[in-house]
Amino acid sequence: IETADIIQRELEAELAWVDITAKDLCAYVDQLRLEKLDSEYAELVVTRGMPQTLEDAENLLQPSVSIGEGARIRVPREAIASITIEGATVSSESLGPLISVHSPLKAAARLPARFENWECAGCEKKMVDGNIHWSDKAESNRKGFCDACIE
Repeated sequence: IETADIIQRELEAELAWVDITAKDLCAYVDQLRLEKLDSEYAELVVTRGMPQTLEDAENLLQPSVSIGEGARIRVPREAIASITIEGATVSSESLGPLISVHSPLKAAARLPARFENWECAGCEKKMVDGNIHWSDKAESNRKGFCDACIE
């Protein structure tokens, strides 16, 4: 079990990096600061830029990611080979085409088996994923509200 937990943590840590294009980064970010450098990657932090949420319908795991001041960016080490001092300022235009933004995965809400036949009192759809928000008579009518209807 401990090995599975370690593998899960490693996978989740890697899946938290969302790929974006250099064009998207350059459109909204002016300046970055080199935070961490290792043999494979350079990690940078956005120090000047316009907050923006980027959408990618093809990324089924994380279809949107936010960039702006404080966002963590990762690029291959060779993309900034000439910069070796942590804390150095880097222009977004000097980065290569492989860019990732750190965006931790959101926990998936799954309903326990005892709720498998529940419906939403608002839209009347069968509740599959998400949270159940209790209705006044939830125990008797087996209805709650889904995340979409409670908002």
